[in-house]
Amino acid sequence: MFSDLLQERAKGSDSFWAPYINSLPQVYGNMPIFFNDEMLAHLKGSFTLAKIRERIESLKAEYDNICAHVPALMKDFTHADFVWARLAVITRIFGLVIRGVKTDGLVAYADMLNHKKPRDAQDTDTRWTFDDAVSQSTQPPSPFNLHVGTARIKF
Repeated sequence: MFSDLLQERAKGSDSFWAPYINSLPQVYGNMPIFFNDEMLAHLKGSFTLAKIRERIESLKAEYDNICAHVPALMKDFTHADFVWARLAVITRIFGLVIRGVKTDGLVAYADMLNHKKPRDAQDTDTRWTFDDAVSQSTQPPSPFNLHVGTARIKF
């Protein structure tokens, strides 16, 4: 999924997905792998510092592995490009059911929902649709809330 995102971003305004891609953060400064020394100092003594180092190393290893095995795919993309795309995916991925098949995907607009427990969309049978959201949503201007990790969108 990250490779599709990178390839579409490289097309610029020629990409059908350009408006969505342009709405994504260009920088993920709130992600711990980008914390500066001052912020990291607050985590001294916690296991979090080791987890951050592990994530940085695993992203580098993943990038290097892809470059080694599929060089044509990554020839136009830097490690920073790769990290941006991976973070875009992992922070926005949704579980989907398409024609009865479970998969994952990026869903334009769905990643703009507020995240909160308890969520407004109740998922009693592990299926959720945008129609459910509309029918269960509170009246405007109240926000609609979704708890990530429990919703599976069906098409």
